[in-house]
Amino acid sequence: MLSQFTDSTWLAIILGGIITVLLFVPVAIYRYRKKGTLRFGDVLMLVAAAIYFMAIWTYTLYPLPHSGSYKCAPANFDPLAFIDDIKNYPATRIWRNKALFQVLMNIVLFLPFGAFLRILFKRGVVVATVLGGLVSLIIETSQLTGLWGIYDCAYRTFDVDDLILNTFGALLGSLMILPFVDLFHRPPVVAVKVTFGRRVIGILADLMLTTVLWASSVVVLAVGLTYLREGSLAVIQSDALPDAVLEFCSLALPLFVEGLAVLGCGRTVGEILVQIGPAENPKHRVWARPVKLIAGVGGYIVLFSPALSGTMYGSVFLLVSFVCLLVNSDHRGLTGLLTGTHMEIDRRGV
Repeated sequence: MLSQFTDSTWLAIILGGIITVLLFVPVAIYRYRKKGTLRFGDVLMLVAAAIYFMAIWTYTLYPLPHSGSYKCAPANFDPLAFIDDIKNYPATRIWRNKALFQVLMNIVLFLPFGAFLRILFKRGVVVATVLGGLVSLIIETSQLTGLWGIYDCAYRTFDVDDLILNTFGALLGSLMILPFVDLFHRPPVVAVKVTFGRRVIGILADLMLTTVLWASSVVVLAVGLTYLREGSLAVIQSDALPDAVLEFCSLALPLFVEGLAVLGCGRTVGEILVQIGPAENPKHRVWARPVKLIAGVGGYIVLFSPALSGTMYGSVFLLVSFVCLLVNSDHRGLTGLLTGTHMEIDRRGV
């Protein structure tokens, strides 16, 4: 009976894994700011939630049929018809009753929905029931309308009993997880030391931000240059600007944003987000902050630019920075060693 869900399960795992990677740094930042720590259980919860919410889609709407390869599915608007289906199913043993299996699957599918709402969003039975019913209604109406008109007719059966059972599953899941809520809602930890994990999350946040800013700059430059070269004005010739100038322009935005943070606040954007920073000596700020920018995130932005991506400078810089991150207890990194500053918890600003 479960073999029919194999493809849906694998698709949910793959999509859930992608979402986990995309959300890992934002979730880690949130946990460090609100709870003071990131536990292994928090990561497992993120993975489980991402896979589960993808599974709701893959189990109910996937696979999508090719045009002309499906028959219009009937709809059931008779509430509690599943009771007669179970009674009338020609099975000698109860565990072979597919009608009963279908009922149980519809309940089980939405049990985690109610549990996740209570654990992650601190919402109780009423919200779980209402939202569970609403999500199920969206799924069932999507089936009824052939994915809102994409298909000529319903390629999967609309069943009002599925709506009832899904809603009941969300309610039941919210109740079943209630005795275990305290295990997930522990009081915040007052962090007094910068951990390796917190430092790495700050670095990853900087890398993600600079990558997004660089990619955005590339897109804007590409669109702008296309218009200037091919538009009605034709302001510049196709070879008027050398590649080096264009590459420098694409780095301007990430360098400006991170430079503003480091030179103005003494911390990178990633460090601000995870609430850490160097214990600065006010007398040394004039030279320490530029050194931090050049030997830190600024160096990364320049050395990993397209112009130098084929050289070994970026790899050597990254290796040295990583080793420096490991050799001291406060994980100050290369910039900390060069400026003689220690990393500490810093809750100023954002």
